[in-house]
Amino acid sequence: MAKVIVTEQYLSDIADAIRAKLGVTTTYMPAQMAGAIGSIGSGGEEVIFDDRNQYVTGFLSASAGYTAANRSSLSVIGNYASTSISDQDAPKPFLGKYNLVPSGTNSIDSWTVTRLPEPPRMLKLENVWNVRDVGGWECDGGTVKFGKVFRGARLNNVSSSSADATALAGFGIKLDLDIRDKGNATGSTPIPNCSYRSVPIVNAYAQMLSSEPAAAAAACQAAMQSVVDGNPVYIHCASGSDRTGCICAMLEALLGVSDRDIDRDYELTNFSDYEDLTGRRRDGGSWTGFMTALNAYGAANVKMNVVAFLRSQGVTTALMNAFRVAAIDGTPSDITVTTHTVTNNLTHCTTSNHATSVDDGASYSATIAAESGYTLDTVTVTMGGTDITATAYSGGVVSIASVTGNVTIMATATSQASYTNIIDTYGYTDGKYISGGNLSTNSADTTMGKIPLTALPSGSVLYIKGYTGAAGASHTRINVSSSASYNGNHISEKNGWLASPINPLTVETLGTGYYKVTVGGSWSGYYANATHLGLCFAGTKGADLIITVNEPIE
Repeated sequence: MAKVIVTEQYLSDIADAIRAKLGVTTTYMPAQMAGAIGSIGSGGEEVIFDDRNQYVTGFLSASAGYTAANRSSLSVIGNYASTSISDQDAPKPFLGKYNLVPSGTNSIDSWTVTRLPEPPRMLKLENVWNVRDVGGWECDGGTVKFGKVFRGARLNNVSSSSADATALAGFGIKLDLDIRDKGNATGSTPIPNCSYRSVPIVNAYAQMLSSEPAAAAAACQAAMQSVVDGNPVYIHCASGSDRTGCICAMLEALLGVSDRDIDRDYELTNFSDYEDLTGRRRDGGSWTGFMTALNAYGAANVKMNVVAFLRSQGVTTALMNAFRVAAIDGTPSDITVTTHTVTNNLTHCTTSNHATSVDDGASYSATIAAESGYTLDTVTVTMGGTDITATAYSGGVVSIASVTGNVTIMATATSQASYTNIIDTYGYTDGKYISGGNLSTNSADTTMGKIPLTALPSGSVLYIKGYTGAAGASHTRINVSSSASYNGNHISEKNGWLASPINPLTVETLGTGYYKVTVGGSWSGYYANATHLGLCFAGTKGADLIITVNEPIE
């Protein structure tokens, strides 16, 4: 008869099985086990087995009071996670077998074992750590399905022929989603019959959202699409803690997992015994900063804030809803987003933003420009029926920080065809203004090429239309000199000249942005040596100006 070596662990496994079957918490001595087994009945009966280790279950019990409100002030993980205890991030084995299938049955010796369908499902591998199934958490309309989204550390130490690779394939993983930066991504996966995709992300937490929002959204999108397509995904960075923690948190939020359980899943990383990951606390600045950055989108809860973030990066609500259907064991409702219409009523104008709708609370911006041969005349912006032009429009740009109603933009431009626009004759330079006879830089301004005074004899009239700034603006200047270029040479230079002109000029305001400048005498006396006139305009682009000599602009 073959000898059987009975270890302490083996006896512990049997005791766990007896307790699971009988539904008791009794502590058994070896001599008591035979009688207890006899009370169960013959072999082949079903056992429901909780493979979560004592440290994890202790943490879950102690963290039951986690809420979004106490995130920054309460964390209990430090009472349970320790780098000196091995396999805290691993499940308990049943008669030596790890990684029980969460749905269906596991045949182990004469036992038919069903894993208790509770989170977290931690997984034990030899050369990969911090691995777990994201399934099991309560969410919208049910619970997160097991076997759809997995998370963990890098797979650098796994070969395609190793037991770890076989185990990962056995979990059903079909996409290896590597979110490490380009310098560390391997470019391939050791998991058999599995695709590989790299979505490089350098930063984690709030900086991920601020400096790499497109990459963060792309990682979420790739994971969601894979699950929708029926391909379970393994998400990992280097340690499966920071970048992976943020991406998984957003996916969990989309499914309606509570703030409490999102934080718990993040803190479970502390149980890793391969490397010290015990700094991943929900009350730490990195995690609270990340959640604060998400909640800055202004929605009612973290789920809708993630929705707002992803939609801002082009991820569709349709994909999010399809992901919820594929990843939730239950009947989730659809995510709905309030949107507002954007209507452009443009006459001889163009816009840089052709969107016809915008999410409630989202920002909106557009640049309005006149068509070729036209000058921008009037722009009006309304939101929810209220005129907001004064705060939403300036210098050709519409900018609304938070849209709360339907937006209508009305813009008209007038034809330049019947005028000789001398700004075309003498040219202009955007982003410059006149200072001491030279050109200085200011992106909002424009300076016209110099006009010979021979073109402005006594009695002539200069018409100016399209100037949007104040008549007395500091950078709206006139320069009289004896030079055809801006080289520091000047006889006279004056700020705000449309409000306070120099002799022999007089200025009359004919309408909004429309001025009549009359040369009331000769350029003599003080200006005897003058040959050219320079003009610059604050807050206006040269293409928006019409300047004529003796030709009224209708």
